Amino acid sequence: MRSFLGLTRRRSTARSEAQRIARLHVAARRLTGRAPRTVLLITDPAPARDRTEVEGLFPDARVLVLEAGDHDDLFASAAGQPQADLVIDARTDPEAQKYWAFRRLFLGIRDGGHYLVLGVSREDPTTDPTPPRPVIDPYRRPVETTPAAAGLDEWLDRLWDARGWDAPRRRTERLTRFEVQMMSSIADVLRGDDFRLVTKSGEHMLMLDPGATRSALARRGVRTTDIDRRPARTITTPVRLVSNAPEHSAARFPATEDVPELVCRAYDDVVCAPRQVATVAGLMLPDSYVQPWRRPLGQLVGNVTASEYGTAPGLPSEPRLLEGTYFHLDNEVAGHYGHFLTHDLARLWAWDAAAAMFPDLRLLVGGTDGGDTVPGFVLELLAAYGIGADRVTVLTGPTRVERLVTATQAFQQPMFLAPEAASVWSRIRDVLVRSTGDLPVPARVFVARSDQGRRLCRNAAEVERRFADAGFEIVRPELLPLAVQAKIFAQADVVAGYAGSGMINAVWSREPATRMVISSRSYPAINEYHLARHFGSEIHYLWCEPDVPVPPSGMTKKAFHSDFAVDLERDGARLDEFLSRAQVA
Repeated sequence: MRSFLGLTRRRSTARSEAQRIARLHVAARRLTGRAPRTVLLITDPAPARDRTEVEGLFPDARVLVLEAGDHDDLFASAAGQPQADLVIDARTDPEAQKYWAFRRLFLGIRDGGHYLVLGVSREDPTTDPTPPRPVIDPYRRPVETTPAAAGLDEWLDRLWDARGWDAPRRRTERLTRFEVQMMSSIADVLRGDDFRLVTKSGEHMLMLDPGATRSALARRGVRTTDIDRRPARTITTPVRLVSNAPEHSAARFPATEDVPELVCRAYDDVVCAPRQVATVAGLMLPDSYVQPWRRPLGQLVGNVTASEYGTAPGLPSEPRLLEGTYFHLDNEVAGHYGHFLTHDLARLWAWDAAAAMFPDLRLLVGGTDGGDTVPGFVLELLAAYGIGADRVTVLTGPTRVERLVTATQAFQQPMFLAPEAASVWSRIRDVLVRSTGDLPVPARVFVARSDQGRRLCRNAAEVERRFADAGFEIVRPELLPLAVQAKIFAQADVVAGYAGSGMINAVWSREPATRMVISSRSYPAINEYHLARHFGSEIHYLWCEPDVPVPPSGMTKKAFHSDFAVDLERDGARLDEFLSRAQVA
């Protein structure tokens, strides 16, 4: 083994542990060119000697000790500490899980920092027997399958060698998604006789559930201001459900809805980026996720990772600074009508309380495709709620915000629909409907989809003809004024249509109604079911086989957006019965 900055090859047994730590840290300090500000030291249950040695080497650094434990304990402990410039695993216990600890902690280091592992050699690889606990994803997206522990050296070699592969596709074929993330974050690997020093590249943010995030922020000294809270509760409102596939419906729809505590709070000095990213002190805020209570944490688009870390928004050298207080109202698919209704408006339950506390409060919204404009419907719906365009600021790139107000999203399908979201929609609906005056609307409507979109029904013409013959008016909501859309769904007795953004207009409902949803089995969203439960409506589901089914490995984009056809030979009689009852109604 080659020497490392003057360290000659010796067996670790030839010198004391304290000497080994001292020599290796001197080398690490000479390598970095600057002393670390924060050092996390993982050591045995009697850490005093090791800590003294490290403090002597780095007198200006804050040395924090993470006492030995399994990788879950170490991760939880590190999450409550500031981002480290240097992590040292100095444990001497041969059973120590150094391999798993590296996997869990390395991405938490600052850009340019180092991870130092002592007591590792190729002759005696680290082979830890205990993998992380498995993660279950109800959306059936592919979940990382952890390989058997292969030893730190072997794994680092695998990642380092992958950097030289000429085609990115070969990397993704031969590495797991997590390994691809790690590979791009390793700037250098240096080996000594009994140590490994790995240099970090890039900034990453911790991604934790709401409770763990609050705890970590508090331990990191981040001050927050609570503005409003709504207690947790369980919703058991029954809904009359009729389905052509009862077992599929039973597996898809929750019997009860557990609504967690809804919280509105303010944070100082927040970095925001388009697509719903908000970070403080090295952590992604829970409001960065559509579903912050579900694992694995991640986003529908962008910032999707296979670990507890997401990519940090890259701030320019002179970042834009927004002075004042801003209410965060961005989502991952900015400019999408359905996402704005369900994700963004579902946060405005806390707007009044926040505006009362901060009279100069403004909205921070994401621009379409990262630009500086928002669709007209966004401004129209906000105006109906009482928020004028003069209070709207468009987020166009990574930005530092003096004070950011966040509120729990009150509609998180498939988990729950809290009444707070419905109160926002009702307030907007009443304003929109009043603006239409005495304009008549049909009592029975079928909500069609554009033939240029995704999840198309291949025999839509025949299906819609049956509804038209039964007295339904075929409508394309996106072609109608917002106020007319709201009035149709507020007053119609029977509404049918294809699952998706058109049927999401059920948020404008005023009272129970009969609904039929035609959906591919591969489309996981169940917005219509939640809304039917809230309004006490009778809902019929007609499940169709997708052209591209969900593979056993989990949901894919092709399956999610797959076209489908209504099996009229199988379900025609059921459809005719529904139409017959609708005519009587």
